[in-house]
Amino acid sequence: MKASVLTIGTEITSGEIINSNAAWISQALEERGYSVMEHMSVRDERGAIVSALKGLEKSDVIVVSGGLGPTSDDITREVLSKWSKKPLVFSDKVWKQLNASYKQRGLPIREAHKHQCYFPKGSHILKNPVGTAHGFYLKKGMSEVFVLPGPPRELEGMWQESVDAELTSGKALPWTHWILLGMPESEVAELVEPLIEGLNMEVGYRASVPYVYLKLRGPKMSKTLETKLDGLLKEHLVGKNKEDFAVDLLKSFGSAEVLLQDQVTHGFLTTRLMSLRKLAPNTKIKIESCWNDQPFSKTTSDICAQILKVKDDPCSLEITFRNNRRMHKTRVQLPFKLKLDSERGAKSATELAMFRWWQWSKA
Repeated sequence: MKASVLTIGTEITSGEIINSNAAWISQALEERGYSVMEHMSVRDERGAIVSALKGLEKSDVIVVSGGLGPTSDDITREVLSKWSKKPLVFSDKVWKQLNASYKQRGLPIREAHKHQCYFPKGSHILKNPVGTAHGFYLKKGMSEVFVLPGPPRELEGMWQESVDAELTSGKALPWTHWILLGMPESEVAELVEPLIEGLNMEVGYRASVPYVYLKLRGPKMSKTLETKLDGLLKEHLVGKNKEDFAVDLLKSFGSAEVLLQDQVTHGFLTTRLMSLRKLAPNTKIKIESCWNDQPFSKTTSDICAQILKVKDDPCSLEITFRNNRRMHKTRVQLPFKLKLDSERGAKSATELAMFRWWQWSKA
């Protein structure tokens, strides 16, 4: 199943804003098992939009974003009407909804907002749970076409509420993902390639130090093959699909007070932990800068972690974990001879320290 993404907006082609929608939509489609073949971005010009749509007509799914607002440069619905040869029809229901929404917020409804109430005849209106510009879904030839608003928050809300339910299910092959820590991409490939040879599998590798992300899909992707790969990669496997071991780490703390003394990661570890707090809201994390190699100071914290540099070795860190029952001390070498005083080194130290902390919490 092949998909394409078309983003509409002069603010994108002129470089005023970064096209984050294309990346978000592509990831959502790939997770559903679609192969995203191309991205296109065009200005708010009728000819450019029609030309782009014609070039995408061989796709099973086309996702269009942008140009659904109430102003004169929002021309997407008119162009889609012309391209699909389906006249625009005014929706009294959407107009009533807009009136009610604006009245509830104490804002005046304007004549220009009627522009947002026209949809190609026979299309299915996709409700916008966040804003006022509803999207729509239609079929053109063999293509399923989803037309969504440009603001990312509105697009994502509409996708989760409406698009997922509309996407054709059962025809696309899903990806299986592995997340590997501290293992070179070439080494991962050496283990994986012989196992999938001749199976007509689609494979992808992405290195982002200290991680390598592996994904596989194909008609012969089986539980047996998945289990074999798990076994081959187990020494470095820290997550599968959408799992994140860091979330599991935080949840393991429960409602305990956690003290972190960090001499190494330049704040990256603090940022990583705090970004996940909403997933474990009861955890109380205290952060202390640590510029010496003294043992833990006296503290009433239930769980402590101290991360120190190793003297005379710029590529190593020393980690001590402690709770009310036990203490563990270990030394960790950064992969690829990275140094702690570099940004990549500090980020790698962050992930390695958290991984060891997670392993210790489960022991």
